Amino acid sequence: MIAVPGKESELREVLRGLIGPTRNEPGRRRYEMYESEQKGRYFADEIWESREARDAKGSFSKNASDSVTDGSAVILHQKALLHRGFLGDN
Repeated sequence: MIAVPGKESELREVLRGLIGPTRNEPGRRRYEMYESEQKGRYFADEIWESREARDAKGSFSKNASDSVTDGSAVILHQKALLHRGFLGDN
């Protein structure tokens, strides 16, 4: 995800607030959020028990995109690109 210029700190705080609830979702085995060396850029890595579990919940990128607003001001410039894994995938 890429923050709107000038909104990097706000995006960081929103994403940090979503980590705990995201990790506790049924069917999700792992979720990690990484901050790039480039200011305002974040990457997510998630592993699900199955494709069905992921499809039933939806992806973090959609949920985060829906949640990442600061009042009426958007703070997310570009949606997440995720590395998704499923148990049993090679």
